[in-house]
Amino acid sequence: MCARLETGPLGSYLDTLITTLQTQGYAKNSIRQFLHNADAFTRWLVQQKLALADVNEAILNRYIATLRRPNSSRISGRLPKLSLGLKQVLEVLRQHGLVPPQLAPAP
Repeated sequence: MCARLETGPLGSYLDTLITTLQTQGYAKNSIRQFLHNADAFTRWLVQQKLALADVNEAILNRYIATLRRPNSSRISGRLPKLSLGLKQVLEVLRQHGLVPPQLAPAP
């Protein structure tokens, strides 16, 4: 999986991402799951012809919506497993200036 990530949009940021998640106290298994999910997300971005710099909450939510099975997540209120850690990954990318900052909600 790391080899696939290294050749994708997150490739040059992989070490930074792992180090930051470790510093934030995430366990190895959680980081592995986050990276697996980030890999799936970035492959989806490529399919949608979107760059990493285009990513924001709306794009992330659009991706997560593609993961939901009809009625399953809405009933339980849980997000699909493939979405776990994506918000953390997005935040790390923001901290390092790789993704634009989140816009403040309109008053």
